Amino acid sequence: MNTALRLVALAALVSFATLLAACGNHEQDIHFDGHSVTLQVSGEPAATITSRGSLSVGSKAIELTPVQRQLLLRYYNRVTGIHDDAEALKQAGFDLAGKAVHKAGHSIKQAVGLASSASTISTDDLDAAGDKIDQRAHDLCGNVGKAKTLQATLGKTIEAFAPYAGIDPAPEVVCSGAVIVG
Repeated sequence: MNTALRLVALAALVSFATLLAACGNHEQDIHFDGHSVTLQVSGEPAATITSRGSLSVGSKAIELTPVQRQLLLRYYNRVTGIHDDAEALKQAGFDLAGKAVHKAGHSIKQAVGLASSASTISTDDLDAAGDKIDQRAHDLCGNVGKAKTLQATLGKTIEAFAPYAGIDPAPEVVCSGAVIVG
C-alpha cells in the first residue's frame, strides 16, 4: 500500500480502533475489565467468563466439563486478543500520524525557506509504520474470525451460552483478507 493511501486511511483506522476498544451497542455488548469478559444480550442476564474459564449467567455459576472450561478459556483469550489488537492498531495509527505530520510540517518549512535540511523521517519510515498497521489489522481480523468460530462451538456445547453465541465480537469490523472495512 503506498504512503499516500495509508495517510488517507489513517484517520478512519484510528477512529475505528478507538470505537472497537469500547466495543458494544444497545442490543448486544461485550465488556472486558481486565479479569473477565461480560456478554450482554437484550432480554438475557449478563454472562461472565473469567480468566480461568469459568462461566456464570446472571448470578448462577454454570457447571462445566474440563473441555467446556478449556473452550471458554480460549474464547476469553480471543476476546481479550481483539481488545489488545485494537489498542495496538490504534497506537500504530497514532505513530504513523505523528510521523506523517512531522514530515509534512518539515516539508512546508523547507518549501518556504524556514528549514534548510530534509526531514529526518523518510518515506521508508512511513511505509514501515504503514506495514505495522497492516500487520495489526491482520492480527485483529484473525482473532475476530477465531472468536466467532469459538462462539458457535460454545453455543452448541454449553446450553447456557447459546443466547450469547450470536454476539459479534467486533461489530465495527468487516474483515476481507487483511483489510479492515468499517
